[in-house]
Amino acid sequence: MNQQKHFHVQKPAKSNSPMEFTHRGLPRYVWACAALTLFLSGIFFWLYLAHRIAQSPQSTPRASRTTQSPQAIIYSSTAYSDSTNSAAQSFFDDVPQARCIQGTSGHYDAFESASHSFDRGNTQCKQIALTFDGGSNTTSARNILDTLASRNIRATMFLTGVFINRNQSIVARMIADQHEIGNHTYSHPHLTTYSINRHEQTLPTVTSATIAHELALTDSALFKNFGIHCAPLWRAPFGDINNQIIDYARTAGYTHVGWVHGATFDQSFDSGDWIASPDQPGYRTPKQLVAKFVKLAQQLPHGLSGGIILMHMGTQRTDSTQQTYRALGTLIDTLTHLGYSFKVVSQLLDTMPSTPVTTPSISSKKGISDEF
Repeated sequence: MNQQKHFHVQKPAKSNSPMEFTHRGLPRYVWACAALTLFLSGIFFWLYLAHRIAQSPQSTPRASRTTQSPQAIIYSSTAYSDSTNSAAQSFFDDVPQARCIQGTSGHYDAFESASHSFDRGNTQCKQIALTFDGGSNTTSARNILDTLASRNIRATMFLTGVFINRNQSIVARMIADQHEIGNHTYSHPHLTTYSINRHEQTLPTVTSATIAHELALTDSALFKNFGIHCAPLWRAPFGDINNQIIDYARTAGYTHVGWVHGATFDQSFDSGDWIASPDQPGYRTPKQLVAKFVKLAQQLPHGLSGGIILMHMGTQRTDSTQQTYRALGTLIDTLTHLGYSFKVVSQLLDTMPSTPVTTPSISSKKGISDEF
């Protein structure tokens, strides 16, 4: 502070500088003062910033898998009013949501210790898996893939070996679009007596070797044609399943993936796209299909959280306006607007607690004509 008495500003007679001063007889320039001021200001700024960071709460670890940003979704749904969507969003805002942290690699061993079908993911996570069975019919396949690609959605495809061998261009696109490929057996056989007596008794011809052979043939077809293996997930044809068959497949290295059946068809996560005729129970138009899932999405206590939705790559509906793939875009857009994100099945497995899921009931299982 005493040194400041030695500073005095003057305009030298021979200087071209706008401001020059002398300090103890030595000429100095104002530019030096400005530089020193900026330097000291920078030091004080970084000290202040470090202090604020130290006082702030620790950040929560983020999921290692990337979640699709809602802003990146193309919204095109006009089927439901803003008031409906607002009411649904308000409902979910009132429900506490757990953090859903997923692993860095697909964990398929979440339930390796018990016999069961993985029918639903973590109900505390607003995540849904769209799944599509491919038996042999491909009438909707390209439209489905186009819709998923337009919204950057990955799905899990359960394909038979026959489907893989017959539809290589479609399967190649599934792989290119990074969809998850699950196993749907090779020949899509019946495994239980359900189509005969409505009981899930294992057919006498179905053994552990039978299941292992069917699954191995499909995996071999995928590897032979595309150089990759099926994810260790499978879905039984026709929904024919029981604990014995699940154990057979588990021995072969596969976890069964089902869906929520519910007490009635309207409570089921089955889209019903395999129901061909309006005269059949469970038939829904594309608009009714969206309405069904929107209603389920708003039901307490969990909505569609952790849900696995069953759909198919083909249909026997001859009226193209009633083919349910037409509802897919609106369904994705509406559920996204309600706050859901879409995952593949292995990602749902990543978020699961240790409590196993029970096997499906047969009160409203798939129909015996489902071969898509």
